[in-house]
Amino acid sequence: MNTASKMLLLSILLMTSCIGEKNFYQLDDKRMSIDGATEPPEPDENINNSTLEGVDTNNDGIRDDIERMINRMFPSDSVSDYNLRNAYRQFAKAALRINVKDLSKKDAMYGQNKISGATFCILYFYGINKSTKVKDPIERAKNNTDLISSKIYNTKSRLKNKKIADNIFAGQMIVLPKKNKRKDFCSFKIKE
Repeated sequence: MNTASKMLLLSILLMTSCIGEKNFYQLDDKRMSIDGATEPPEPDENINNSTLEGVDTNNDGIRDDIERMINRMFPSDSVSDYNLRNAYRQFAKAALRINVKDLSKKDAMYGQNKISGATFCILYFYGINKSTKVKDPIERAKNNTDLISSKIYNTKSRLKNKKIADNIFAGQMIVLPKKNKRKDFCSFKIKE
């Protein structure tokens, strides 16, 4: 498949996944029990989107709607779902760090570096961990981070902060660590 065909297919997949996102990730108001804790309820959309930070009732640094979305993407107790769920939670927590009022250069740089580290962690699980077998790991990781990002930056003010952070971070060099070093960027206890 050539690059143009891949890009067209990716665009179609992202558009259809975004169209069906609310139905897929919010099938009902049931609260799942994940990793020994009951997830927070789905927040009221108007209240959640009225501030940059949104609603985080359990104060874990992840907006409740994002936490629920990730839980539904990786719902099982399997080693693979546990590790991927926590890697994407790490990514979401890092990405949400730039959704603050008066975003400073220091905060933007710190947030972007945390996003990079979380991305390296995600790539570890798609790259060398035998419990996660996918056909195209880089594309799968990108699709999932794009889907989560589209929900994180779902208002004009959140997207504006993202653009400010991107502009501050522009020109910075990030070196992709070797495969066996990527797990060092994971901020949670990895299950083997």
